[in-house]
Amino acid sequence: MPHIGVLFEVRRAETRPGECVSVVGSRPELGSWDPFDQKAVASRQLRTSAAQYPGWAMSAPVWIELGADGPRWRAAAATPDGSEEDEKDSEADEPSDLDSEEDASAPASPSVRRSGAGAGISGHASSGDFVRLEYKYIKDRRNADEGGPSIQWEDSIGNRRVMIPQEHGSIWIVSDIRFNDNTEPTIARTTLAEVLARRGDLDPEWTSQDVSAPEWMMPHREELSSPGSAATSCSRHTTSTIFMM
Repeated sequence: MPHIGVLFEVRRAETRPGECVSVVGSRPELGSWDPFDQKAVASRQLRTSAAQYPGWAMSAPVWIELGADGPRWRAAAATPDGSEEDEKDSEADEPSDLDSEEDASAPASPSVRRSGAGAGISGHASSGDFVRLEYKYIKDRRNADEGGPSIQWEDSIGNRRVMIPQEHGSIWIVSDIRFNDNTEPTIARTTLAEVLARRGDLDPEWTSQDVSAPEWMMPHREELSSPGSAATSCSRHTTSTIFMM
């Protein structure tokens, strides 16, 4: 079955000691809106480090299956009046209860760019289908010392929505500005080499010698989607750090 790889990152998510940041969404690979789904919880976890904080990012892709049951959208096509509209191929994902008032209409075809130095906007994908993902970031507080709810949702915004080109074997970074901020994300195509370098930045104890390149294209290898040690997967700050924009 064809797959695409997606790495989520949020560039600003302040956390307290013991808190972790994860992503949860409508697809089975994203937990089907269940933050406690043990089958997907490890692959959905974001990581940080002393150098990266308050940014959180996945160090390995979540592999999204491009099956017939997923929501697909055609690239924007010209209509008789000269405007553009998106053509839906299948029913959209059901929104979560947290998004009951959000409009579920099709988003515009995304602008994509290649990651790395000197990257620039390359415009709309020229043709083909897109897979639509609905998701939110959460803060997992089950390992935190303080009381309160075990999960903090992005309750100030509706479901995040993004469309990714259905190019088998491709890997994409979905980058959001801030936790609980609904600014449109940046979608960047990335490469295996960049993913390996990214993982090294997030987990200094890991080296690229641990995994050969072909294995990274196999979505069912748990060790690839749940990498790293606990030391860098949760906040270990000595004091609570709060930033203001």
